[in-house]
Amino acid sequence: MQQELLVGELVRQGLSLYPGRLSLVWRDRELTYLGLSGQIDAVAMGLANLGVQRGDRVAIYTHNIPQFVQTYYALARLGAIAVPINVHWRGRDLHYLLEKAAVSGIVTLVPLWPRVSEIGGSLPEIQWVVAIGTGEPQPPGTSSWQQLISNGSTAPSNLPSLEGRDPMMIAYSAGMSEPPKPALLSHFNLLANCEQVADMNQVSFLQTAAGEQASNSETATPNFEVALLPLPLSDLFCLNIGLNLTMKLGGTAVLMENFEANAAIELIQERKCSLLFGSPPIFKAIVEATRFAPGRFDLSSLKHAFSYGGPIPNELQKAFYERTGKPIFVTYGAVEASPVISCTAAGSQLVANSIGYPVGVMQVRVGNQPNHAGQLVAEGPNVMLGYFDSANPVTLKGEGRFASGDIAQSGPDGRIYFIERGEDILVAAGRPVLPTQIEQVLLTRPDIIEAAALPVEDGYGGRQLVAFIIPTSMPPDFTEADLMLECRQKLPAQACPVRIYIYEDGPTLPRLPDGRIWRRALRALVAPTSEVV
Repeated sequence: MQQELLVGELVRQGLSLYPGRLSLVWRDRELTYLGLSGQIDAVAMGLANLGVQRGDRVAIYTHNIPQFVQTYYALARLGAIAVPINVHWRGRDLHYLLEKAAVSGIVTLVPLWPRVSEIGGSLPEIQWVVAIGTGEPQPPGTSSWQQLISNGSTAPSNLPSLEGRDPMMIAYSAGMSEPPKPALLSHFNLLANCEQVADMNQVSFLQTAAGEQASNSETATPNFEVALLPLPLSDLFCLNIGLNLTMKLGGTAVLMENFEANAAIELIQERKCSLLFGSPPIFKAIVEATRFAPGRFDLSSLKHAFSYGGPIPNELQKAFYERTGKPIFVTYGAVEASPVISCTAAGSQLVANSIGYPVGVMQVRVGNQPNHAGQLVAEGPNVMLGYFDSANPVTLKGEGRFASGDIAQSGPDGRIYFIERGEDILVAAGRPVLPTQIEQVLLTRPDIIEAAALPVEDGYGGRQLVAFIIPTSMPPDFTEADLMLECRQKLPAQACPVRIYIYEDGPTLPRLPDGRIWRRALRALVAPTSEVV
């Protein structure tokens, strides 16, 4: 019987099959599978010496750097639970994420230490902090990365015997309209989703056999996958489908510490990247970059591009295809599903404006009637064990079923069309009202750059719609009354907002790390004293 593959064994599998192949690239630093696996063992030994045991939660609060990858896989080998946290979060949001997961330790960067120190006193369960430095003085009470790995590259001798159902990581939901929830995912959940994506109809991934010579020529195209990862590794799509799948295939992961479109294009040419895992804002920036123009850089190595975190406009799809000859495959999902539920590559052909078909053996049900809109419910082996609760950490069983709360509609051939996040839909006069209806009206005006509509509490137990805008100039040449009149002329009465606010706290509306509008932050601003047009 074949032994079950676990997340902590992905790099070790690559070590046994192709030890000299590049596994990881960051800046001008290159790590082979042999080198990466040895460093993971060293980190695992260091973490064990700090007292990390099976089931302990450890936060990884860094940018995309090799130490993130090494810590993640070291925790997997120890049977501990990784808690990746985006460096976007700070203050009370960071406190909430650390407290909710009940972490016992943190791996972070020296420049980020003040954020941790600011809240650490109110989190007594945090027993240690490793702060990775680049020449700065080591903060008091922290260990350096060099101290962590000083015991050499020998793996701990008493590694626990793990199974696929054992928990491996906590991934937080986006927190668009409510506080993020800690989804607990097993080794099996994560790798099942990798398999589902790898088996999609319109993609083919290279996986060279043991002993097969990898091409090392600077001009030859590698005979293994090279994946560019511009999204933060704290994003589950990048971490699991970007990194874990690449390691599982025996490929090379190219990390971008901070995304910049022209630099990404240069990396595709320089490293001959065959896979690109991004988001709608990332693909928009790439298409608009100066180096994306025809003839500037060679993008012929690119084989598949995947986007997660929202729809790709048709004009963006067209521009990317005309330049690369490749479509952008749109994926839909949630961290509770590891995270991919559907993808436009899972069917036999691309369908505009859809979120594709369920991946692998995923079963997706939309509502109770065919061709009618309803809540999207997904079932499959990639669905989480449950939401982590530190008061009852061992009671999670996992039923393989996830009610997303999102509203979608299915077509006759099984394709899925996303309509709206369930919490953002307002039911008025017995009919659903979508915030996108208001946004589309406002964005037709050339003097409005951004717009977001959302339902808020009305103070009487009900909800009402409001909108936020960013005008092209301040003060704008229109009034709130002008915008309200335009909405009343173009929308049903129940779909009109009761107020339209100017957002003045920044040049763009507040956004989550993946680029989506952070509606919860906007909702918190709605008050009688808010500045209006």
